[in-house]
Parts: sequence; C-alpha cells; structure tokens
Amino acid sequence: MKKFKKLDRIEWITVICLILAPIVIAMLLPIINFDNGSDDGWLGFWGGYLGAVISIFAVFYQIRKQKEEFDKNNSIDFLIIATPKKRDVNKKDVNKGRNTTEQRLDWAFSVYNIGNKAGSIKFLGFCTKDDFRKLKKGEEDESVISTPTIPSSSGKFLRVDYGEVSEDIWMDKSSMNKLYGEGKKLLVVFQDPLGKYYTQEIVV
Repeated sequence: MKKFKKLDRIEWITVICLILAPIVIAMLLPIINFDNGSDDGWLGFWGGYLGAVISIFAVFYQIRKQKEEFDKNNSIDFLIIATPKKRDVNKKDVNKGRNTTEQRLDWAFSVYNIGNKAGSIKFLGFCTKDDFRKLKKGEEDESVISTPTIPSSSGKFLRVDYGEVSEDIWMDKSSMNKLYGEGKKLLVVFQDPLGKYYTQEIVV
C-alpha cells in the first residue's frame, strides 16, 4: 500500500507540472519578447497538449493495473499453523531391555501456502514479541531466535505448493517448558528465501 501511495504522489506531481508548464511558458513569452500567438492558436495548443497528457496517463494507469494483477496472481504468502498434537515416540524401556512406543503431546508446526504460487520457507525458532520487534527494527540480530531442540528440517527450505500444507515440524513440549517456562507467550518464526518473516503466537 505504501508503494502505491508513493506512486500516486509522483503521478499528482507530474500532473501538476504538465498543467503548469504551458501556463509558465505563456507567462514568460511576453517577458522574453516572443509573439504570444492568437487565441485560436492557443486553443489548438491546449487541446492537443491536454489530449496528449490524458493519453499518457491512460497508458500509465493500464500498465499499473496490469502490474497489480500480475503481482496478485504471482503472490507468495504463508500462514503458520501451531498445534499441540499427540504423536508416537520411541522410548527405551530399561527394565525390559527393549524400545517401546508411547504417545506424547508435543508441538506440531506446519505452513499453509495461502498465496497463488508455490514457495519455499524454513523454520527458524522462537522469540518473544519484544525481541522480534527489535529484530525487525535492526536493533537485534537473529540470535534472539532460539530453539530447545533442532528439528531435522531446521535451516532447510521447505517447498510448499499453493493451497497445500507442509509436513509437520515437531518440537518437544516438555523441552520448551523447561527452556522458556510454562505459560510463556512466544512467536514461532519462519522465513522465506527473500528474508521475509512469518510468525504465529503460541503459549508454551
């Protein structure tokens, strides 16, 4: 939106300059002793001049509308999904001397591509809202983002087709409670190849 507003201001300045240019020229002609020309001549000049200005801005408007349509059809956007889920976890039974499987409630993080084309995104970790605000302002670097355990997909870009949901990235819930404290509000942070961050707030 800011970019379009900036373009609008530039266009208005251009319009004003184009309208004022012939007026300024007409005011300067007597000063520099040029013939002012007849009324019919000036009417013809203004008609041709304003017609050209209108045609130019019609072309600019059409180009901008086509660019907006192109950007819309080729947009990449993601929605972060954070859900506590039960999963089967292998656990070594010392008494029985073999591995057993138990169900455990852990955090599952996935990414839903809500854009209009396939895109890539990677998991970074967790941070507080305040630290993320400082990161966005450049007051902090990405060291404010941490993770209690490193999932196998950490640091790797996951390709997600448009309209699709990525595979789950699992995080040990008990490890998160120990590191951050139970009931702590955090942001889970992802990043695309262009450096744009995507976040979702969770309560540990």
